[in-house]
Order: sequence, then C-alpha cells, then structure tokens
Amino acid sequence: MNYTISSAQMTTESPEIGNAVMHSHDVYEIYLFLEGKADYLVEGNKYRLRKGDVMLMRRGELHINSIRGEGTYRRMYVNFDITELLAETGNLALLDMFDKRSLGEYNHYSAKEFPENHWQELLQAICSSTDKAEKLCYLLPLLQELNRNFSVLSLSSAGSGHNIVAEICRYINADLSQDLSLEHLADKFYLSKTHLNRLFKTNVGTTAGQYIRLKRLYLAKEYIQKGVQPTELYTRCGFHDYTTFYRAFKQQFSQSPKELWTIIHKTLS
Repeated sequence: MNYTISSAQMTTESPEIGNAVMHSHDVYEIYLFLEGKADYLVEGNKYRLRKGDVMLMRRGELHINSIRGEGTYRRMYVNFDITELLAETGNLALLDMFDKRSLGEYNHYSAKEFPENHWQELLQAICSSTDKAEKLCYLLPLLQELNRNFSVLSLSSAGSGHNIVAEICRYINADLSQDLSLEHLADKFYLSKTHLNRLFKTNVGTTAGQYIRLKRLYLAKEYIQKGVQPTELYTRCGFHDYTTFYRAFKQQFSQSPKELWTIIHKTLS
C-alpha cells in the first residue's frame, strides 16, 4: 500500500528576516511552531504564531513564514500523503481539515485555544522515528485529534475571518485561465493598483502578479503529474504563449515542462 511520510525538527539560531520563499507542496503538511517570532501567511490570511501553535497546509496552498525578529527559530513538521491508504480503509474523513475548507481558511490551531492538545508529543515521536510504519502509527492519532479540533473551529467564530485579500485570492483561484491582470483585479475590487499590491505584500508576502504566476505554475505542474502534455496545458493555466510559460516554469522548478513530464511518466511506466 503506497504512502509517504517525511518529518524533521529544525533549529535556526539567527534567521534572516524576509529571507523565506513562498511555496506550496504536492503533499499535506503539519507544522508546529516551537520558538521565535514569526507570522505565517497563507493565501491572503496572516496568522501570528505563538509557542505550540500548529499550521496545516494542503496541496497547492501557497504559504510563507515571515520572521518578525531576531532570536532562535525552532519548528517541527511532517509532510505526508496517505490518501490511498485512508481510501482503502474508509478513513478519508481524517483529511477533512485539509480538504473540506477554503484556501487559507482554518490553517491555524492555537495551543492556547486547545490547551489539552497532544500535538507536540505526537510530532516529536514522528520526527524521532526512522521507520515509516512507526511514523504512521503516530500520524493517525495526530490527524484524529486535529480533525476533532477542526470540527470545533468550523462550528465556532474562530478561524481566519474575512478580509479583502482572501476574497481576491478566492477569485483568482476560481479560474486561473481568466484575465487576472492587475488592472482587471483593481477594477473588480474597487482598489487602486498600488493599494492592491500593498495589501498583497502585507497579507500574502508577495505582489499580486507574483502570486498569480506561482499559482499558474503549480497548476501546470499538477496537470503534468496527471499526464497532460506541456504543449496542451499552458493556455489552461493562463499563459498566452508557450515560450513565456516554458521560461517561467524552468525558472521556478529548474526543469523544463517536458523534462518533468518525461521524468514523472517514465517512473510511472
């Protein structure tokens, strides 16, 4: 039965402010904040982190950790894909807190709000183990606990709340092939282009244009993984010509679209 689990506990003594890179994953991620001064920005929502807080990111959810000050920065994380295993055992509901929510919503689980949590002990056990099956034994109860927490959050007033940037992000993600020029977005949401970009820098960690470019490139990567030929997908992802798409893709992923397609589908064949 196919499944992947990787984990790490990391300490950075003097993190550089503003040096993080916005990214997303092809797998699910659970991140535990242990020490430091940082915010987490996810799809237009900004979350202030405190010791013991957990962040959840699903596939394709763009996020960036924004260091706010000097001092030691410690965290733990686990990246995993156990979808096939859960589907076979009828337990896909364990992934509801990832998949049954809007992008950028309910990513943050406050240790203060859930004081009886066992997140750190379970993540510590996952990070300490070198055996994949043993990691799974600790991951499953962690998912069960977080899923119960998600039920509490989604039924309460907790969560990320509403803001204009999150609304714009939802509009962008609804159709990445549409006109998403800065002019169009500014007109649609009654903002100046300058103000729109300022809001994005504050709440997303990058400009609106860069956010859209990344979302389109990750969508293209997803299509390639599903078997779509690169020359057939670029217009679906909002690129007007293949040359522009090719250059942007290679710059982002250090591989051309065709190189990635060949590697993935040679491995699968």
